[in-house]
Formats: sequence, C-alpha cells, structure tokens
Amino acid sequence: MLDKYVSLLETNKNLILTGAPGTGKTFMAKAIAAEMLGLNNLEDLEDDEQHYGFIQFHPSYDYTDFVEGLKPIEKKGQLGFKRKDGVFKVFCKNALSSIVKQNITITKEDAKAAIFIFKEKCNGKELWRAFDKGSGIFTVLTHWDAPIYAIFCVDEYSTPNPVKVSEDKIIEYLTNPQIDSYEKEEYAESIANYIKTFILDKNKKYVFIIDEINRGEISKIFGELFFSIDPGYRGKKGRVSTQYQNLIEDDDVFKKGFYVPENVYIIGTMNDIDRSVESMDFAMRRRFTWKDVTPTDTAYMLDNLDCAAEAKATMNRLNKAIEETEGLGAAYMIGPAYFLKLGKNGGDFNKLWEMNIEPLLKEYLRGFRKAKEILDKFSKAYFNQIDED
Repeated sequence: MLDKYVSLLETNKNLILTGAPGTGKTFMAKAIAAEMLGLNNLEDLEDDEQHYGFIQFHPSYDYTDFVEGLKPIEKKGQLGFKRKDGVFKVFCKNALSSIVKQNITITKEDAKAAIFIFKEKCNGKELWRAFDKGSGIFTVLTHWDAPIYAIFCVDEYSTPNPVKVSEDKIIEYLTNPQIDSYEKEEYAESIANYIKTFILDKNKKYVFIIDEINRGEISKIFGELFFSIDPGYRGKKGRVSTQYQNLIEDDDVFKKGFYVPENVYIIGTMNDIDRSVESMDFAMRRRFTWKDVTPTDTAYMLDNLDCAAEAKATMNRLNKAIEETEGLGAAYMIGPAYFLKLGKNGGDFNKLWEMNIEPLLKEYLRGFRKAKEILDKFSKAYFNQIDED
C-alpha cells in the first residue's frame, strides 16, 4: 500500500504529501517513515529517536530553531549567548554518527550481508587504509562467491603478492569490536572498519518529517540549506557555510561547512486549501517531489471502526458532492481523519455532522451566494437522502 510512496522518497530524497484536510497526511508520513526504517508499527517509530525526527512549522519558527543560532545561557549568574545546533542539524549529526560510537550491536547476519554488499561494490577498487605501521592504498579483489584478496602498496615501488583475507575475521571484528590485540589481522580489521563506515552506516536511513511545512516562512527557516537539501547535492558536495560558521568548534563534524547526509530523507505535509501554500517559492518547490493524497488513498484508516463500511460510504458520497460544487472541488474534500471520531462518539453520525463536519463546511462556504442551498445539498449527500427535486 505504501510502496509507491516509499519508492518516491528513496529515489528523490524529499517528498511532500499534499491534499484536503483530514486526509491523514501526517499519519501517512509516519507510516512511510516506519516502512523506510523497517519498523513494525508507529509505536516503535516514536521510540526510535535516533533515526526519526518530527517537527511542525508555524509562523514563529525560524532558522535558529531549525539549523543553528545564538541561544541565551546562564553561567555563574551571568546571562550570555552561545551558538546551539537546531533540531535539523542535530538530526543530521546523528545520521553521520558511526555504528561504533553509538554502540549498536551488529549481528552475524548483518555482518554477512554487509560483506556481500562490500564484495559487490568494492571489487577492484582502491581503499585508503591506516594502521600502526603507517598508511597507504590497498586494492581489494572480490566476488560474491569467492574469497577476498587484498593487495597493499606503501609506495609505487612495492609489489607485494595478494593476501587472502579471512571473512570470519571480518565478521569477528564487526560483531566484537573488543577483540584482543594479539588476535588482530590488519587487512580484516581495515575492511571491517571500511564496512562499518561506508556500508552499514550508509544503508541506515534517517527520516525527518516536517508537518505543515508551508505554515513557516520557508526561506527564513532553511537559509543556505536551499542548496544542501537538493537531492543532487546531498553529502559533502553540498557543503555550505552557515551564518554562524565562524563560531563552530574545531572538533565539530560540520566545522568545514554544513551538509545534509545522503541517508537523510525529508517528508513534508501540507493542506491544499491553506493560503500559505502560495508562500512556497519555486526554488523550494522544485527540490521536493509532490504527491497528492486523496481521501480514497487513506480510507484504510477507518478499517478498525465497527461502522467502517458505512463511514467510507458516507465519506465518498459527501466528497462527490463537494467535488462537483463550483468554487470548491477536490481540494476541499473531507478526509478519513474526521470520520475516525466515530470511534470515540459511539458511531453517532448525527453528532459527527453537527460537531465536526457541518462547521467545517460552513467555513468553506463563507461568502458563497447560495451557501444555505449548497450546505443542504451536502447534508443530503451525507445522510444519503434522495433529493425529490
């Protein structure tokens, strides 16, 4: 069900879900994130603070909240200011953090899978390697069903023979970083470190959701990141100097400039009918893939209701009437999130209409010449009343 959305996000890095109010765009964004991260449910997603981030833009949200800025601090009774990372920059640092630093356990199955990827990607390539005796370049000769061989050259004059590298030792280094020094094999350790840095970490996805992305002043919030979030400029090639670059500490991973890691994916949500949609300039729009979410796309949200079939039928009738109304159309259809309230009000469709649906429709029709007549038409569609006219 979510495959097409996951595929879009994986391909384009940035995705905006747009549609009518209550279509479950935020719910879908979280479901896509859970699918991307290989999680079973949304509860597990909320617990995964390392690989999942969620914020909601609003008119007061700015660059200092999102990227970085000067924040007030108190030290020895004196008030001062210090540069602090914003929520998105912190998230990107997490995406760059290594498995070793995070003490994430690597299973033998994960290690074997990583070695398979290493063989597929690194055959015949030169890899930089460093150890106690110095540093240099070694070339790996691999094939998915053959042993790994390494050829190491300290300089252009050395011509050593290929050395067979034990895959069992690589697995041991991956699964047990505390291996005793006397058991170390330099090539196996180097390859294991390469796999940790460039394969296991690279393949771990990080998903950041921006709810109501159009409600903030986009250019003010993103600043220089207009360039870095572009799918074609992810990673170090998209490095930019931020407004506070001169205040960044020497040991900061972004000391030379901020960039968005290649394994970071961004999902935004917005309502079609919100006037603030117009505030998103073309420079930002073209950096995202846009996908309309219709009430039909997320009707599955109602499946757990005792009155699911009736709720879906009612929603479809009402939306057909809204879509056919001049001045409204599909952008004003009512999404399933409104009908989820039936689960809390005992399945009372009359109460749902009076408390939730009718007030919204009245707002839609504010200023319409025949508002009362149109609302009456919507009521008949909702309650499945045949118009005798």
